[in-house]
Amino acid sequence: MNSGATSGQGMSPYEEKAWADLQEYWRKKAEGRNLPPALRDAAGAAASKIGHTASSVRNVLGSKTPQAVKDVGGVVADIALEPTIRAVGGLLEWVTETVEEFSDPEP
Repeated sequence: MNSGATSGQGMSPYEEKAWADLQEYWRKKAEGRNLPPALRDAAGAAASKIGHTASSVRNVLGSKTPQAVKDVGGVVADIALEPTIRAVGGLLEWVTETVEEFSDPEP
């Protein structure tokens, strides 16, 4: 990074303010985002319920399915679920950012 650009040398007052605003934006972005407690608890409860249900289904199906079908099914499930899990993660991140943006007390 150019030290002149970060120290404000040779910048107009407008550029200095814009630079400071930009630095503040990235500082807030880097701090990480947290869901409000109610949403965090709801997300945790939903994830727990989904995990428990998936585990129950897997146990029932696992006891009645031949091993060859299990092996093929596991590979197919891994391939099919990877993009879904990434999409769900992206959606949760977007929802988190949107909620924080609308609940941010600063204008």
